Amino acid sequence: MEKRHIIKTFLLFSIFYNLTFSQGIKVNNKKIINVENYSLVPFKEIIHKDSVRIVSFAEIPFNSLQFIKNRDSFLARYQISIGIKSSKGIDLSHQIWSDSIKVNEYEDTKSKYRNRKHYFSFNVGKDNNYIAFSELIDLDTRKRGFKEKKINLKKTTGNCKLIDPIFFLNLEGNWGFDENIIPTNGVRVRELGKGLTIGVSGLIKNEKYTVDIYTNADKKNDSLILSFEGFGSNGFFNKKFLLKPTFFKKIKNNLEIVLKQDRKIDTKSIVLSMYRPGISNKIDNFQLALEQMDRYLLTNNERRLLKKSSKEEKEKLFISFWKNRDNTPASEFNELMHEFYNRIDYANEHFDGWKSGWETDRGQIYVLFGPPDNISRTHSFNTNSVTQTWEYYRISKLFTFIDQNGFGDYRLSTPFLNSNF
Repeated sequence: MEKRHIIKTFLLFSIFYNLTFSQGIKVNNKKIINVENYSLVPFKEIIHKDSVRIVSFAEIPFNSLQFIKNRDSFLARYQISIGIKSSKGIDLSHQIWSDSIKVNEYEDTKSKYRNRKHYFSFNVGKDNNYIAFSELIDLDTRKRGFKEKKINLKKTTGNCKLIDPIFFLNLEGNWGFDENIIPTNGVRVRELGKGLTIGVSGLIKNEKYTVDIYTNADKKNDSLILSFEGFGSNGFFNKKFLLKPTFFKKIKNNLEIVLKQDRKIDTKSIVLSMYRPGISNKIDNFQLALEQMDRYLLTNNERRLLKKSSKEEKEKLFISFWKNRDNTPASEFNELMHEFYNRIDYANEHFDGWKSGWETDRGQIYVLFGPPDNISRTHSFNTNSVTQTWEYYRISKLFTFIDQNGFGDYRLSTPFLNSNF
């Protein structure tokens, strides 16, 4: 058997082993709470030639809050604020809500898909930069989470200028825009219904203009899906277009919006990723997910098969690869795949430097073995080098990483597999 295949098999076994036994992985019904796991997303649209509406959404997943058992139900209490401030930190306006969530089933308290939404709308001048901010407080644990998002509007000047487009899904109620539509960040959208609405706005002269929308555009296969021609008035436009669901067949769909007027052109891009059963919610870039799987898991034969496959065939091979290694096939959720890409995410967040975290030596060991049981650090003042030693008690392994210059570029001092493996 080829050495590479042995290594890949060992890796899959290691991930499965750690998925089952690692102290850092949830394998029982214990709930892990992190109040900082909520999200803040600001959306922008031109409403006047001199002003922009900013609508900031906070989305609170149930698993970010502490639920207290109350007779036959479970109750979580929280306070959340959303606001806008100047680039210098001056609070321009904000709003505070105190609310609670009640569920009947304990499993719902652990859900990262069920959530509560709040939004705050505020109009600002278009020639400045701003910061959307939010704070979430769990009223039972008193833990706090804080979010900030920069909003760059200083370059929103001149004629023939687009602002970032917005995807909208159908949802009954008022969500800061037109009735019964809610903005989405376009990540893992499950249902499109009769179609997907896209909001496009920008600055123009009071004359003829055109808006063209392309999907999955690349140099070889651009696809025009919508073309609109209008006449400018009041120095701006704000339009919403319904796009057919058949335009979004891929996991990752790239849209390019092109505004043309008086020989001037401006473009904006937006991405919609679709939910696919059996694919981890950690994946939003399918091509990168393939590269990561290739690096750590594929045998030479699997690599050759993938290389000569079309884009559609690659997606089928990807799903088949993980389905054949799903230790809970009756469930839609593939724990092994989710754990693999969860480790990739962790490595990117904690070990990046000269290259992406999943490609570093520490990232490689983390992806393979998961969180270490103990980390020790030493610093040599003579050479300015820093040493990290990771210990894994359950598998009797120890790994030493050395940062020779103190810049965070840790290199594994010895191979993680001996020469006889």
